[in-house]
Amino acid sequence: MNMKKVIIILLVIIILAGAGFFTWKFIFSGPCLDKQEGTLRNLCYKQTAASTKDLSLCNKISMGVEKSSCYAGVAIAKDEPLLCNQIKGYDQVFCWEEVAEGLANPLVCGKIDPLADDGSDCYYAVAKKLKEPNVCAQIASETIKWACYQEIARLTGDASLCDNAGAFKTSCLSKVNQ
Repeated sequence: MNMKKVIIILLVIIILAGAGFFTWKFIFSGPCLDKQEGTLRNLCYKQTAASTKDLSLCNKISMGVEKSSCYAGVAIAKDEPLLCNQIKGYDQVFCWEEVAEGLANPLVCGKIDPLADDGSDCYYAVAKKLKEPNVCAQIASETIKWACYQEIARLTGDASLCDNAGAFKTSCLSKVNQ
């Protein structure tokens, strides 16, 4: 009888010690450290940062575009586009573009520094997501503007938009009529 009590007590101690070990391991290691260094770990940080709205996880990513994408994910999750201001250089343009498309908000495209990029790709992505031809009008690049009208015409089936597709008008009409 005493031996059963000793065994039960030992089992309880082992179980509690094991649970404590795993708890301490998680606290001191943090999320994503079980992933192999590089792309998989960065992807884990990006997904965890967006789902938990924890921007500090993005700072664990060293690669520029990956880090920018992480910031964009948190900015979308928190509906705070200005988080992209914390990114510098062309990676900031990438952040603005992702956030604008993710939030379906063309006003975010206007935050792009015109010295870095004209925002054409950003407006195109938002116009396509919203299926909104008025956003195409904000595109600076003539070729991308024409492509935008063509794509919105194809998505909506509105052949009248092809009148704005410039050199792509014939192609636009054939895509709408398919």
